[in-house]
Amino acid sequence: MTKNNQFIYTLFILLFCCLPLAITAQRGTIQKLEKQSKQADNRLTQIQAYNQLTEYYLDMDLARANRRNQAALQLLALDSDSAITNVAENTILWEARIATEMGDLERAIAKNSHTLQLAKANKNQAVTAIAYAQLGKVYSMKGYPKQATEYLLKAIKIAEEQSNIQIQVSCYHLAAEAYLLLQNNNQASFFLRQAGGLQNKKQIKSSPLFVLHLGAVQLQGGALPEALMTIEKGLELAKKQKQKRTIAYASLLLGDYYAAMLDWDEADNKYYNALQQYRKLEERIGQVRALQGQAAAKAAKGDAKKSIELLQESLAMLQNSNAKICLQNTYKQLSIAWAMQKDYQQSLQFYQKYTVVKDSIQDLEKASAVADLQIKHNAKILKKEKEELEEKTKNQALQIELRSKELNIQQLRNNQNFYVIVSLLSVLGLALIIGFLIFRQNGLKSKIRETELEQRALRSQMNPHFMFNSLNSIQSLIAIGDNAAASIYLAKFSKLVRKILQNTRATYIPMQQEIDFLNNYIELEQRRFKEAFDFEVDADQIEDAHFVMIPPLVIQPFIENAIIHGLLRKDEKGILRVIFEDYNANFVKCTVQDNGIGRVAAAKFKSDKKHESLGIKITEQRLEYLTMKQKKEGQLIQVKDLEDAAGNATGTAVEILLPIKYKA
Repeated sequence: MTKNNQFIYTLFILLFCCLPLAITAQRGTIQKLEKQSKQADNRLTQIQAYNQLTEYYLDMDLARANRRNQAALQLLALDSDSAITNVAENTILWEARIATEMGDLERAIAKNSHTLQLAKANKNQAVTAIAYAQLGKVYSMKGYPKQATEYLLKAIKIAEEQSNIQIQVSCYHLAAEAYLLLQNNNQASFFLRQAGGLQNKKQIKSSPLFVLHLGAVQLQGGALPEALMTIEKGLELAKKQKQKRTIAYASLLLGDYYAAMLDWDEADNKYYNALQQYRKLEERIGQVRALQGQAAAKAAKGDAKKSIELLQESLAMLQNSNAKICLQNTYKQLSIAWAMQKDYQQSLQFYQKYTVVKDSIQDLEKASAVADLQIKHNAKILKKEKEELEEKTKNQALQIELRSKELNIQQLRNNQNFYVIVSLLSVLGLALIIGFLIFRQNGLKSKIRETELEQRALRSQMNPHFMFNSLNSIQSLIAIGDNAAASIYLAKFSKLVRKILQNTRATYIPMQQEIDFLNNYIELEQRRFKEAFDFEVDADQIEDAHFVMIPPLVIQPFIENAIIHGLLRKDEKGILRVIFEDYNANFVKCTVQDNGIGRVAAAKFKSDKKHESLGIKITEQRLEYLTMKQKKEGQLIQVKDLEDAAGNATGTAVEILLPIKYKA
């Protein structure tokens, strides 16, 4: 047993030695509140009664708790009195918690955010802290540890500032539960110790859920005998208090314990019991975790077919929940189960889905970290510039003061005309310096803007989905033994990446170099999508093509858009044409034309509009920047829908005006 687990176990024993053994019956209180909620003279008393009933039923009957909460919400909607408005935040807070337990995470976030607005308006710090803590738990279920940590730390800071023991304990509990979901055992253990210390100091009775969280920490820490004893103690307390949700959670933890002991029959039985209990409670996330556990037990016993059935049921329950941690676990288990069935194609598909979800979580965290670093970097730059400006202003003030003294001396020695001339010259010199500085600053801003657009264009071109799928295609060719094709594919892919990196260093490149890049890119896409389309890149109509230079990496986003959203949706083989034509002395026109399904039909299938709009927007900004000093002839980018005589969509054509230069 580790030192950390010994401390938790000792704390657990001390807490239960100090607690009274008798548990106060709640039946009379519940009956009184039920009567009060229906027969009270005013709505405020009724709403408060419904809120208390929601709290009582939450651990015993989630559906009943939801009904009481909805009754309170209906009463709230009937009255806008300030006294009733003051209890609205508590009612909506319970609605948010119920949504969390039912797996509706987006509604839970919306309701917690609404609660925060009301609580801050009413300056209710206690409700503000709990709302932040619940947001931390929800974001941990979604697989966003950074956001979860930020909300949890805000909640704990407010609770500690208020010195409210009950709120502190609640926030510590929610923080421990969130970190357990994120499998951060150290942090979960830390917050449980904090909660246990306060409970022991103030002689607050530990809840069965707190005891089970202790068992979960011990289980993750590898202290299995101690974990079993703690979980069974929590289960015993939950049964005495008739907390059905907590009993179901205890069954789930017992399944985890027997799975860790490799006793798969007993683990299967415990997971099955947990599943049945969660189904009665209509708690979706609990059902998902129980289904995943039972599927793992079935797979361990060699019943891959039953494991797949359970996981498919789990997947159906997760469709609209956005609980990414549960979703990635389900995809991973399905990949393993299909591999056991020797259906490697299905296994690969689910493994790819698993990696996409996993990467999306990691990408979000990386993007947040990069944004934080950028903000800190910008803050440092601004601070440095401010200090330099202050120092410069100070020096200028000193210089002006010295100059003033000199002028005063000269005024005594010379006539007034000489003083006027010197003053004018000083002002002129200062104006020239200021003009030079402004000119230099504008030049730097333009250069920074150009560099930023080029870097954003590079990130747009280096689409992680394209790179991931290309590498998967290479891996698939190697897996089937087609090493020659894999070698060719890899060579073209490496050449494409090298060209992207090289081309972003120049504002203009030879047109033939860009055409070679496009041919390479389209051929890779053609191979990746198994010859789903043919293509043609035509620059024969350009006079003096060898001397023409154009901006790099402008056309690729439109080609990608045509392939993904136009050609791949066709049932038959499509055709992609890229045509370069002379336009005038300053521009070349490039037309990207496909015979795909058209924009109207494609809009129904698009799921990643953000990436598409980002690439097109960056391209438009680059073209606008490059053509600022040139006379533009109409719009730089035009999109045309192609139709046949009957008005049916026959594809899309995008016309792009590219600014040109000529080789010296």
